[in-house]
Amino acid sequence: MDVQGNLLEQSIDCANVDYHEKPVVLGRAVLEEVWRDQEWLVLPSFIFPAPSLLGFEKRKLSADQWRSVGMIHLVITLVCIWGHSQGRQSQMLNNYMHLVTAVYIASLRSTSEELAGHYMYHFKSYLSGILELYKEAKVQPVHHACLHFERLLVGLGPVHSWRTWAFEHFNYMLQRTKTNMCFGKHLSQ
Repeated sequence: MDVQGNLLEQSIDCANVDYHEKPVVLGRAVLEEVWRDQEWLVLPSFIFPAPSLLGFEKRKLSADQWRSVGMIHLVITLVCIWGHSQGRQSQMLNNYMHLVTAVYIASLRSTSEELAGHYMYHFKSYLSGILELYKEAKVQPVHHACLHFERLLVGLGPVHSWRTWAFEHFNYMLQRTKTNMCFGKHLSQ
């Protein structure tokens, strides 16, 4: 990233990337710290809690659970364990906090061109940090979409007025409906 906050052009060789191999960033020791922090943390009733023993067993998290994990639990734990570190852990924490700040700004109930500019600064900082810290990482389509988000914040206003939460909730309900793999038929038949 240059001094104006613009992403520098970086080419990524995707030909030799093994997409089945997933490097571990947090690891079991960090997850155990998250679990300990979850035990004592009391969340307000309007916040949907993350599952206990997060990352221990494979399960699909809801958007609200991901929000709790990313914006509350990981922030508390990573700041506690990496906050006084030097080197890579400090860089990883700083990079993660850019993402948290961008998500926080994008989730506000009001917006302005100034806030949209702050969002863009933090997201570009996060993205360039990803490319610097994790050499095997590649830019995903969602990253590209987030680079257009500044215009959406300015043009459409706060996200809560145009997000698709109702559709996501409906999809969640459909995913929980037992069909016995008999689509288009009533189960009573």
